[in-house]
Amino acid sequence: MVEPFRTTGDHGIIGDLETAALVAVDGTIDYLCSPALDSPAIFADLLDDDGGGAFF
Repeated sequence: MVEPFRTTGDHGIIGDLETAALVAVDGTIDYLCSPALDSPAIFADLLDDDGGGAFF
């Protein structure tokens, strides 16, 4: 199933001052750096739609 493309305006941010995640309006986590903000991205679907990965 091909998901429709989401823009940055379709996202909100949640975090705890140590890490943050971009969450789409459908609840998908499209971008997450963990365990700290300067860590490599775990999910980067917002940056790479084909291979970035997301958590549904």
